[in-house]
Amino acid sequence: MIKQRFGTYTMLLMLISLIITGNLFAQRQGPPKLPDSEQIVKMVDELAEALTLTNEQNSAITDLYMAHFEDAKELMEENKGDRESQREAMEDLKKDFDNRVKELLNDDQIAKYEAYMKDRKPDRQQRPGRR
Repeated sequence: MIKQRFGTYTMLLMLISLIITGNLFAQRQGPPKLPDSEQIVKMVDELAEALTLTNEQNSAITDLYMAHFEDAKELMEENKGDRESQREAMEDLKKDFDNRVKELLNDDQIAKYEAYMKDRKPDRQQRPGRR
């Protein structure tokens, strides 16, 4: 009888521990990780293929992406405790970035860029950790 109760209590304790641990890990999700330079090059290569960028455009847009993510990193640090300020700052940064990219593109490429970004938007919203 005592062994049976001990086994039941042990199983119950293990189950509670698993639930608590799962909740702790779920709450640790912060802002998405920013891409490194290798990932940025891959992103620009995909964009270059979709928009048929010239070598000069590819190089200039790669530089813009690198600078953009450095700026994003700084903004995240500056607004660390204030999610609303961080969100607004990131939205402004994104709009400025999009405008700077479009300045490098011709009209046909701008249309392709807008379609490309629109098609990718649902993917970004469904990343793990997003609500």
